[in-house]
Amino acid sequence: MKHITAIIKLLSFLIFSVIICLPQLVVLLFSKKKLFYKLPQIWHRAVCFIFNIKVHVHGDISTDAQTLFVSNHISYLDIPAIGGLLDASFIAKSDVEGWPVFGFLSKLQRTIFIRRDRAAFQEARDKVQQRLHMGHSLILFAEGTSTDGHDILPLKSGLFSLVEPDKDTAAHTPPLRVQPMTVRIDTTNGVSLQNGGERDIYAWHGDMELAPHLWQLAKSQGAEISLFFHPPLDSAVIANGRKEIAKTCHATMKDALHPVRAE
Repeated sequence: MKHITAIIKLLSFLIFSVIICLPQLVVLLFSKKKLFYKLPQIWHRAVCFIFNIKVHVHGDISTDAQTLFVSNHISYLDIPAIGGLLDASFIAKSDVEGWPVFGFLSKLQRTIFIRRDRAAFQEARDKVQQRLHMGHSLILFAEGTSTDGHDILPLKSGLFSLVEPDKDTAAHTPPLRVQPMTVRIDTTNGVSLQNGGERDIYAWHGDMELAPHLWQLAKSQGAEISLFFHPPLDSAVIANGRKEIAKTCHATMKDALHPVRAE
């Protein structure tokens, strides 16, 4: 029975993905505004519904200013969980672009794909700056990789330099708000992590392969996660540069990670 249910989920996912692609391509051709986030948001929410990923939101989402959302990263499932809420584009590693289905759909939400090496830094910076000049908000997984969600790796401060304004244009660039956020797994298969829930039903990390993980997810009862939107950083912290931003975001994000802590 689990196998039949899993097949139905995966077929529903593929069919809905195909249905959403054509109108989104039309939107991208004729719209430069935030309209192109709306159809992907419907897709993200549908993915969460199909695979029974329940998202609990804590805190206030920054919506009244151009924002860099800084998050930890546990799974490719973070993308529909977060993308269903925010009018923003993801910054992702270039290998995501080649993923089956997910890579193509990422392009439809105007994901910025970057190669994280010194030679490609200026190209990546140009892509990000272009998007910022268009007034778009961005989502950055600043650990640089995904983890099992038990802890948060030190954030890579070099990634924050991608969003620093050029010296020549800084005076004409509106300040970018930085809002740290935390993804936390609460339950998998209906069992809380404190009571033995299996992290890796949701978490995708290390050398895990995508297709087997997606199959195991489809056979499961899904997961519940919490998204904590923390207060945006004070302007004084931002003025102190990328290392201070990374350090402050990291400390803030860790605070909400473990469910034994008071919320």
